[in-house]
Amino acid sequence: MILYIIFTASYLFITSEFIEENIYYLFVHLLLYSFYKSKQNFFRFFFFIFGIFSLATPVLIEELARDLNLVISYDHYHYIPESLIYISIYLSILVLTIASFSFFFKKTKPILSNLSISFNGTYINPLVIVLMTSILVLCSYVWLFNIGYLSYIEERPSSPFITIALAFSSLSITLILCLGYMIQISNVANRNLLIFLYTVIIFTTVFIGLSTGSRMALIFPIMALIFNHQDFFSKRLWIFIIFSPLAFFLFTAMGLTRTLQFEVTLSNLYFFITQNNSVLDLGVHIIVDRFNYLRAINEVVVTYSNSFQIHEDYLQNIYGLIPRLFWPDKPIMGVDLNYIGIEMGVTNPDDRATSYGLHFIGESFYQLKWLGLIIAFLQGIILAKIDSIKESTSIVSHVLVFQLTVFTLMTGSLLTFIPELIMLIVPITILSALLNTNKNEKTINSL
Repeated sequence: MILYIIFTASYLFITSEFIEENIYYLFVHLLLYSFYKSKQNFFRFFFFIFGIFSLATPVLIEELARDLNLVISYDHYHYIPESLIYISIYLSILVLTIASFSFFFKKTKPILSNLSISFNGTYINPLVIVLMTSILVLCSYVWLFNIGYLSYIEERPSSPFITIALAFSSLSITLILCLGYMIQISNVANRNLLIFLYTVIIFTTVFIGLSTGSRMALIFPIMALIFNHQDFFSKRLWIFIIFSPLAFFLFTAMGLTRTLQFEVTLSNLYFFITQNNSVLDLGVHIIVDRFNYLRAINEVVVTYSNSFQIHEDYLQNIYGLIPRLFWPDKPIMGVDLNYIGIEMGVTNPDDRATSYGLHFIGESFYQLKWLGLIIAFLQGIILAKIDSIKESTSIVSHVLVFQLTVFTLMTGSLLTFIPELIMLIVPITILSALLNTNKNEKTINSL
C-alpha cells in the first residue's frame, strides 16, 4: 500500500497543476494509513478504505480521466484550499481523538458484557431463536414487498404493522452476522440447517435490494458476507477484480430503474447504459460523482464560508431521545437536504425529491462553520469506543464491530446520531446476546 501511495502521489505531482490537491491527497493517505497500521482491526481498515475512497481518490481519478480521455460527468472540479484544509484538520482531530480514547477504553470494563451474560443465565436453544427470527424476517420482507411498500419512491404509507415489519426486516443483517459466526464454530449443532438459513437470508436480502433498486440494501448483506469470511476473501482478491464490472453495471442500472418511466428488460437496459460508455467509464463516473464526498464538502465550504449563521440542529441528538408520545409537537428530525442542494446550486430547482448528502464533515461546517471542528473531537470519543471492541471474541462483539463500524462511518449526518445509535444497538445486542454461547461469555468485550 505504501508503494501505491508513493506512486500515485508522484504521478499527481508530475501531471497535475493543482499543488494544493496533490499535497492534500498525499496527506490524507498517509494519515489514514498510519492510523490503520498502528492497530490493524476491521474498524480502522474500513475507516482507511472508505476515507481515501470518498475523500481522496476522486482527485486521482479526475486526473487519470483527463489523461486517458475518459468520460466523466463534469470537467476537472477545482477544490479550494479552504475546504482541503478543513477536511485535513477534521480528520486529524478525529484520528488523534480515536487513538487517545481507544487506549483509555481498552482498560475499562465493557458496558454490555453483563447484559449478554445475563441472557445466557438460563438455557435458551439457539436454534429456536434463529428459526423464529428467520421466519419473522422473511415474512416481513414478503409482506412489505407484496403491499408495494418497498417499491414506493416518493411517499410511503405508514401504520403500526408496517413499523413492526420494518423493525423485523432490519434484523436481516444482524441475523446474517450471527449465522456466519455460528457456522464457523467447530462444535456447533445443526450446522447444515444453519447454513441453509444463512444462504436463504442472504439471497432474500440481496433479491430485495435488486428488486427495490436500493443500492444500500444490496451492498450491506454482501459486506456482511465478506466480513463473516474475511480470511477467505482476503486470500482471493481476484474475486473482487472479476466482479467489479458487474458491480459498476448494477450500480448504474439500479439507479436507472428507479427513474425511468417505462419498463425495461435486462438486454435493452444493458444497451441503454453502455451505448455511450464503457465499463471503465462507468467506474470512473461512480467514483468522481456518486461517491465523491470531497466535492460535496467543497460545495458546502464554497457556499457558506462567508456566512456567519450558526445552526442548532445538533441539539436534535438530545431532544430526539424524547418519544413523540410524550412530546406530540416535537420538531421534525434532520434538515432539508433537497433545499440545501438547491441553495448550493448542485440540485435542479425543479427536483423536489433528490437529497444532496453533505457528509458529516460538510455538515459540521454547514452547522457551525470552523467551530464544526469541535464535532470531530466529540465524534472521535464515540468512535474510540467502537475501536476498542475486540473482534470475534463472541457473537455480540462480532455483530457490534460490523454494525457500528458501518453505521458510524457511512452515516451522512450526525444530527440524530445518538438516537439512531441507541435504536441500532438495542435490538442487535439482544438478538446476538441470546445466541451467544456460554463458551464465549468470559471473553466478551463489547460496548
